[in-house]
Amino acid sequence: MSQEYRELAEQAAQFERDEYYQWARKFWLLAADATASEVNRTWAINRADFCSKPRPPKEI
Repeated sequence: MSQEYRELAEQAAQFERDEYYQWARKFWLLAADATASEVNRTWAINRADFCSKPRPPKEI
């Protein structure tokens, strides 16, 4: 696993945990482009797809 992929994936995961899904999606797609591993690419693309799904607004 490349250092670039790892850093991008970690940032994407943090954005996901913080519920910044648009940013998470962008970073997952960058991570997918940064890896030579088909497994990592598939994972990152699947996460990006998950992050692009509409979500109900959060309650305050």
